[in-house]
Amino acid sequence: MPTKIVFPGAEKKIKLVLPTRKETSPESRTVEGWEIRPGIVYTALRNLHTRMSYALTGEPLGPSYVTATTAEAYHKRLMGLIGRLEAKQGHGLALLDFFGQAVPLPGHGADPAERDQTATYATTGTPADVRVVIGAAVSGNKALMAWHERSGNGVGSVGYVEFEPSLIAQVDEVAIPPELLLGHELVHAARFLAGTAQPRGSAPVKRTVPVLRDSTGVVFHDSDYEEILTHGNLLALAWAERLEGEGAKAFIRPTEAHLRSDELARAHVESLPPGDPALAAALATYRARRRLVAVSEVTLARELGFVTRPAYTPLRESNAVYGTLQVERDKVPDSAFQRQHGQGLPPELASKVTWGSAPGASDVVANVGDDDRKRAEELDAGVRAAGDTLVMAFPEEPEPRPGGRKPAALALTRGA
Repeated sequence: MPTKIVFPGAEKKIKLVLPTRKETSPESRTVEGWEIRPGIVYTALRNLHTRMSYALTGEPLGPSYVTATTAEAYHKRLMGLIGRLEAKQGHGLALLDFFGQAVPLPGHGADPAERDQTATYATTGTPADVRVVIGAAVSGNKALMAWHERSGNGVGSVGYVEFEPSLIAQVDEVAIPPELLLGHELVHAARFLAGTAQPRGSAPVKRTVPVLRDSTGVVFHDSDYEEILTHGNLLALAWAERLEGEGAKAFIRPTEAHLRSDELARAHVESLPPGDPALAAALATYRARRRLVAVSEVTLARELGFVTRPAYTPLRESNAVYGTLQVERDKVPDSAFQRQHGQGLPPELASKVTWGSAPGASDVVANVGDDDRKRAEELDAGVRAAGDTLVMAFPEEPEPRPGGRKPAALALTRGA
């Protein structure tokens, strides 16, 4: 029998003061929320991203909360999806636990003009550790980092997610359930916290990568590299980084951002003397960052027994559409999310989802040369031979030793 979901009590109520780069009063940046797991806070505030943008720029904007009844209903659906994500005790649980285990590294990358988020328990005033804030969405799911530089230079930063628990997607005729869409946004937020996010903004990093092999050969696709890494298509990752080893022993090398994040976390542990009170958190952060590298939308889908989209964006320009579940998620069988790319949408969803506009069919598959196609075919064979255990992973190495490095060795090269 499923665990009964109870709305958090007063002891879990959190007072958040959002970060800013301007001289603004804390009251204008204060948000009310509830702790739903260690490091994870839910707020009934709508338009969290708009609120964050105004907080960062100093423009005043009053809070807009959903009604109490809707807040409780939202919380119930959100917690139901979190329960689904962690049910297999694998990548999903590691993702959710990450926010309670890892912290941004201290003493680096902070601009004196930046005022970081603060959080306290409303009833006691004692500090609360908040690493990701999930707010009610108005139009679509989103993830936002507090500080772009620290989210990508290995230091780490708090993340913010807008999420609608009833949202469902179909991309290239693959149906994606709400829990997997939630997992995707939380992977973004975890990457912000680990300091491994790719630069975003007006000019995100784009890559052309292979995403699948069909009867016509290997299909290449252009996409934002942060989305490639968060989605986690294994052929795309192996192409962009490197496939090491063969068969069941194969793994995909981490990105340069992962290696920088790992080195800084290791250096922080080694800079602390044995017995230092900060050592437990430093070691937990180092270990959690190394586990997180394997987690993506693809590995979550594989663990949950779902099929997911071939790439984050559709292989055809308009071949993505979002809809709203008209029933509770438990009323939709998991088989609705197990159809392969190209098999069409399952009939189980026909009467349970209100879809948006019909998908179009403008081809955006990337063109590449013969040498790239040949290399991709060879790489695809290696990825297939590795099987279902293939993930991105760090090479094995001894854990860092406290006192093994002087604090001065922790100098950070700024920039993402």
